[in-house]
Amino acid sequence: MKTGSGLLAIVMGALAVMHMPATAAQDYLGAYQDAQQFQRQLQNMQDNARAGSERNSAGREQREVSEDDAAASGSDARTQGLGALDFQPSPAVTARVNRALADVLAGREPGGASGAVEVLGAVVRDDPRLRELLASQLGGERAAIVAALDTGVLHRRYSERLAARGYSAHNVADVNNAFLIHAWGFLHGPGFDVDGLYAAQRARSRKALAATGAPPAMSGEAKQDLAETLALLQMLSGAAWSRHPDPADRAVLQEGLAGVARLLGVDLHAARATAQGLAER
Repeated sequence: MKTGSGLLAIVMGALAVMHMPATAAQDYLGAYQDAQQFQRQLQNMQDNARAGSERNSAGREQREVSEDDAAASGSDARTQGLGALDFQPSPAVTARVNRALADVLAGREPGGASGAVEVLGAVVRDDPRLRELLASQLGGERAAIVAALDTGVLHRRYSERLAARGYSAHNVADVNNAFLIHAWGFLHGPGFDVDGLYAAQRARSRKALAATGAPPAMSGEAKQDLAETLALLQMLSGAAWSRHPDPADRAVLQEGLAGVARLLGVDLHAARATAQGLAER
């Protein structure tokens, strides 16, 4: 698996966040290059694990069938081996993410309060129209944006939407996959099996985690930071898409989300939806 692996994107997002100097947000491309190198290393590990499984596949295939059945039934991430990517949400982290994102949407530097916002928010800061489209969903001014985010309405709605797909807003793998599916849909349009893609991305992440033998080395706060940043970007871009049908504005949203995905190590322009999840063309 190359670009389609949810776990690979999580690892790369984590690397970008954890290796990003708090005082040098503009260096996110360097962090991305480091992440790309790590992706290649992880891909080699997965290829080796896959080769070994093919030589001794009888028992493994039966287990994988059972695991895929669990994914299709919508069981929670922990029962599928992704529990290590859960986090217990902290109000303090949420407050930091909210304020950092409000800074970005108001055209300010986020000040290092949220590593994920600092890295991923560079895409928003660099495009004034994208920033305007997202900020306008919450009132436009920083004070109004903070107040709207602090109500928790967007977080609750997001959690409900993921739960309807059998996903958890408190699992960074699920949030990452949901964001990629959302962004891919913007670029490539309707006409694909959304429920099937959600299940396939979850199964692919689970298998990637099993192949590597250990989850990404992320603290609970880092998982929440990345997850809540992606969640808010997904919700705001979805609202902007609905309220701004102009093709030029939608093109801005498409490229903005594609830019965020690139920082996660995924080229959505080159991806296609398959029965096994998002994969390279």
